[in-house]
Amino acid sequence: MLPNNVWIMFIGTAALFIFGTLACLWHLRWMRRLPALSEFDTDLAQPARSTIRCSIVVAARNEEMRVGKGSIVLVSRSPLIEGPG
Repeated sequence: MLPNNVWIMFIGTAALFIFGTLACLWHLRWMRRLPALSEFDTDLAQPARSTIRCSIVVAARNEEMRVGKGSIVLVSRSPLIEGPG
């Protein structure tokens, strides 16, 4: 037979789990599905950009040499990436 405090903790944990589950199910009624991709208006007259531009900022203190060498290695692996600077 388990002590009373173990039963209280078990029942309390089970009650919290059940309460959380019911709360999630209650709030699901406000969830809406995203519209299908075919419903979006796409302007086919304008061509899509062939390249995507992205900037990456690396915050580093006293690590200029390692970050610089790492970025050069990364740039050398892909011909479509512009180098630092």
